Amino acid sequence: MASKAERLRRKKRASLDELCAVPSVARREKQARQNGRFAKVEEDPRAAFLNARCRRFGVDQTDDNRNRMSAVHLCCDLGFVLEAACKPADISPLWDVFSRWCRAEAVYRARYVGQREQPASAALTMVPEPMETDPSLTVDVRSQDERDRDAVSGWMRWQGFLGHLPAQHRTVLHNARRQDGPVLWSGAATEAGLLALEALRGLAEAEGRRG
Repeated sequence: MASKAERLRRKKRASLDELCAVPSVARREKQARQNGRFAKVEEDPRAAFLNARCRRFGVDQTDDNRNRMSAVHLCCDLGFVLEAACKPADISPLWDVFSRWCRAEAVYRARYVGQREQPASAALTMVPEPMETDPSLTVDVRSQDERDRDAVSGWMRWQGFLGHLPAQHRTVLHNARRQDGPVLWSGAATEAGLLALEALRGLAEAEGRRG
């Protein structure tokens, strides 16, 4: 039977062994090499965009939520308002009206006025997609004068629809189009965001009556 002194020495030795032990480290995955050099692992740009949208909308970064956040209307604050405040069936028609109006304004200003507004319109802030060829694209055979006339005609058509709205609604819609003015989304739809949604519904109704 070990003496008291021997038991004390063993206890001290065990404690010292624990202190000096090298902690186990999880094995790292083997890093890929290119031409003998370590290759940097690039993050999927789509995942980065969609995770950022999940954070802004206040939802977990799950596959289902990333798929939800890939919707085209979530490229701007007004789209976040639509997602939060509208029924799913109402979002696409309202976004279609907004995007067509934005496109008409952009074409008119680029072709007829000869200027582009800053910051860039909402349609430019898109989730990166793989490079593809759209089979529906066709060559525009219109002359320069025809393109200018069509740009003015399309712009005037939307001015007619906007003319049915109160001045406050026209202002907030232009702010939403240019992405300037009052904040529309800050973790939830702001007062200005709900006003922009009301204005967009009015624009959609005006186009529906006269379109």
